[in-house]
Amino acid sequence: MTRKQWIAAIIWTTLSALIIPAAIVYGAEVQDYHTGYTTIRLNTPTDLINFNRSISGLGYFTFLSKKPAWERVNEIYLQVIIILGMEKGSYPLLVIDISHDKETLLKIWNRGRKVADTKAPLAFYGNGTIYSHIDDINRGRLAHEMAHHIIDTYLLVRPPSKTAEILAQHVEKML
Repeated sequence: MTRKQWIAAIIWTTLSALIIPAAIVYGAEVQDYHTGYTTIRLNTPTDLINFNRSISGLGYFTFLSKKPAWERVNEIYLQVIIILGMEKGSYPLLVIDISHDKETLLKIWNRGRKVADTKAPLAFYGNGTIYSHIDDINRGRLAHEMAHHIIDTYLLVRPPSKTAEILAQHVEKML
C-alpha cells in the first residue's frame, strides 16, 4: 500500500465513522430515494454513501463535494439525454436497483433466457430498471445503462441491439 493510499484509507475510515452513524441517528431513509427522473433503491445508509462515492468521480474525496447522490443521478441522466441529442422526449421513471446479492442479480439476468448464464454482467437494464451490485456500479456504467433506457423509450421502433450498444458505449466514453 502506497503512502497516498494509506492516507486516503485513514481519511475515509475517519469520515465513515462520523458520517454513517450520523445518517442512522438522523433517520436517513434506507429504501427508496426519489429523484426527478429516477427511483434509487438501496439497502442501507452505508450503501447511499458508497453509491454517491462511486458515481461522483471523486472516489474517496467525495466528501469535498456537498452534492447528494440523487442530484448526481439527475445530472448524469440529463447529460446522457444531451449526449444522445434526445432532449425533446418524455421518459418514464427509471428505477436504479442496487443490490448486495449477486445471486439475485443472476436470477433476474437469466429470467426468460433459453440457456442460463453462470455470471451476470456488472450492470444491466431491463423493463425500466437498471440492476447492479453495490461494488460494481460507477459513473460510466450508470450512464451506459441510462442510455439504454433513454434510447429504448425515445425511439418509436427499438433499434438493433448492436446499434443501441454502440450508442450506450459512446455515452459512457463522452461522460
